[in-house]
Amino acid sequence: MLPQLQAAGVNVMVVTVASPTKAAEFVDAQAQLPLENVYCSADLDAYRALGFYDNFGAALGARNAAFLPLQKIRERGQDGLKDMADSNKNYAKVSPVGLVSGKPFAIEDAKAATQLGGAFALDGGKVVFAHRDRAVADHVDLAAAAAALGVA
Repeated sequence: MLPQLQAAGVNVMVVTVASPTKAAEFVDAQAQLPLENVYCSADLDAYRALGFYDNFGAALGARNAAFLPLQKIRERGQDGLKDMADSNKNYAKVSPVGLVSGKPFAIEDAKAATQLGGAFALDGGKVVFAHRDRAVADHVDLAAAAAALGVA
């Protein structure tokens, strides 16, 4: 989907909990998104400002955190799971150790790893699409985000 969005003139930006070093590893592994489009928020301030949930969405309730990921995975079906595996194949090249701190088993990394994300689509500075992950595996519907931007 990223090449399709880029071809339509959409500027895709990413905010990550990762350190600049880990963000560079990610960019090298996926080879589609330029590093200048990746912003690091290891202190999670950007996530809080955007209203994203932390602690795996615990504020939404234990049932949500436990069952929503399973529901989302089931909804994808076999084709969806294959697409998900294909889209993640290069990310295995990036070690999660030291995500924020650069050190193994650091508390900063554990906190960052429980942070949920989301996505916004802006057109002329106006939000035309918003999604906040409610649990692990509750990812954005990229087709809906693209449609909100007029990209088919």
